[in-house]
Amino acid sequence: MIIVTGGSGFIGTNLLCYLKKTTDEDILSVDLQTPPFRLEGVDYVKRDVVEMDRYSSDDRISTIYHLAAQAGVDCSHKKAVQDNILGTVMVAQFARQTGAHVVFASSGAVGAVGEGGPEHYLCSSGYGISKWAGEKWLQTMVAREGLSASICRFSNVYGWQPTPKSVVAGFIEAASTGKKPWITGSGLQERDLIHVYDVVKAITAAAQKRFCGPFIDVSTGVSISMRDLWWIIVKAVGIDHADPKFTNGFTGPMAPIRSHNSAVFGPEPAVTLSPGIRSVIMYQEDRRTLGPEIINSYWDPCAVGFPLDNLDRLRATLNNG
Repeated sequence: MIIVTGGSGFIGTNLLCYLKKTTDEDILSVDLQTPPFRLEGVDYVKRDVVEMDRYSSDDRISTIYHLAAQAGVDCSHKKAVQDNILGTVMVAQFARQTGAHVVFASSGAVGAVGEGGPEHYLCSSGYGISKWAGEKWLQTMVAREGLSASICRFSNVYGWQPTPKSVVAGFIEAASTGKKPWITGSGLQERDLIHVYDVVKAITAAAQKRFCGPFIDVSTGVSISMRDLWWIIVKAVGIDHADPKFTNGFTGPMAPIRSHNSAVFGPEPAVTLSPGIRSVIMYQEDRRTLGPEIINSYWDPCAVGFPLDNLDRLRATLNNG
């Protein structure tokens, strides 16, 4: 059996779609939130991850993908501690008891390798600190109690979201409807953007290899400013707009993250920014008419690769149907 905590979220939904197409194992989604749609053959349980120790099953559990979290640098300290730290502790304890391998969704908000030494931490939010604490707990259990766990630090993930919320999705929506987006700060701040396709492929590869190194940077190793991202999306949508609007606020100190993907899914991510953005434009158009469950169909051609012409053929089939 495979367990996915946070299976109703953005990455969790995509992961479940991929797992259903690539494994014969039973799949259990654990989340307090209602899923955007239900996949046939996936069991959905509404439960807080802090209660993982109450779950019992006769099935052997091979992997726990621990994606459940209070996300975002502005989440409250109380929620960061209860959900992100305590939740991770309980998942780890449950995994140790069952012999399951844990794949932990950490964040680039924890820090980056830099001039400050082998680990130069950039935590400046309760969210980043809670993810760092989760990493340390897992590393301690790996070293002292024989836990098997992969720590995956995600950079900024974009892609096929049931409810589009990422900066890429927001920019596409603004450009498509003739609006100017609000950008916090100067717009010169840079982010490493990685497509959810590459994230899913990375974490499933980590699980298959039972990778137990210090951590994996699930990132592209390439950063882009918010200003440049806006103009790339404007061009991709095919319209002309004036400069976006700017507002004061916390931009976060996210630095470009060096990629350590080679040990997991090869030296380069499969999806570069331009085709990745195009795939999101296609998805958001389809989502308006077909609903978020179209994500499952998007994984049909993508289970073995990510050629955009496969997505084009898929859309043609759906539209003709």
